[in-house]
Parts: sequence; structure tokens; C-alpha cells
Amino acid sequence: MTVCSASPPPRPASSFAMAFSPRMRPRPSHFVIRKNLRRQKSQAPASRHAQRPFPLNLIRRQFKPAIDPSPAPSAPATPPPALSDAVRLANEGRFDEVSTICRAHIEIIGPSPDAYYLLALVSDASQRYEEAATFYRKALYLDPRHRDALAHFCLLAEKLGNTDAAGALRRRALRIEPNAA
Repeated sequence: MTVCSASPPPRPASSFAMAFSPRMRPRPSHFVIRKNLRRQKSQAPASRHAQRPFPLNLIRRQFKPAIDPSPAPSAPATPPPALSDAVRLANEGRFDEVSTICRAHIEIIGPSPDAYYLLALVSDASQRYEEAATFYRKALYLDPRHRDALAHFCLLAEKLGNTDAAGALRRRALRIEPNAA
């Protein structure tokens, strides 16, 4: 007795096996139907919105531009404070004025490693160590090779008892200037 089976042996019901089984493959008739549907959609009349252009003047009336195209009234240009004046004042011990000049310099010109370094020195001299560490980090972020900021931040880290950070800063300074040991 011979058993002849026209169907393949049953497969496991996993999604992977179902995706590649011959029964799940699309037949050519599906493709023909899909092509006919696409052809009918492309021949369909366009919607009423596509027939008329959208009135852009309505958008222009409702929304104002983010940047005003008219020129701004010119403010009196104040020259940025010079950091050399801040260094001179710091040497004289006038820390409040140094802090004011450095903050004004940062506000007018933008972030500067030298301005942050001077702010850190003033904070360090005024025994505001956490603030000084923040300013040293900012100075080193802007200029990773700032030798003075590295040296003073290393000394501050040692003073605060953070020997790991002090050692890392010392090695970093030596990489910048190997002969300065």
C-alpha cells in the first residue's frame, strides 16, 4: 500500500516558517489586482484642494516672522571691558570689580577661557572653592590646554582632598608641557 500525498509535510506554526511556506506566498493574481487598483487611483479626479492653489497671503497675515526684517535701532556700542584691566585689578586685590568686569566680558563677547579663569582665581582667593572649581571646569572646557587653569585647578583639587582628580589634572598638564615637571 502506497501513500501518496500531494501536500508537503506539516510545518511548525512559527512566524518564520509561515512566511516562507509555499502556501503563504502571494499568487500572481494578487499583483494584477494591485496594479489595477493603482491605475484606478491615479486616474481618479484630484481633490478640490489640489485644484485650487492655497492662498499664501492668509498664512502671511496670521503668522509673523520669527525674526523681524526691519533693522533694529542701533544701541550705543559699548566697548567690551578689557581683561587686562581685570588682571591689573586682581593684582591690586579688588576682587568685586574683577568679577564684574569678567561677567560683563562674558555677556558682551561670549564665553572666554581667560574670563572664566580670572573668575575662578577670584573665587579661589575669596575661599568660594566650589564656585572656583566650576569656573576652572568651564575654562578648561573652552580651552583644554589652558596651562594656568590646569595648574590652579590641580592645586584646588589637592586642597579639597580630591587626590585622584589632582593626579589626573597633573598628568594632563604634563602631557601639554612635558618639560615643565
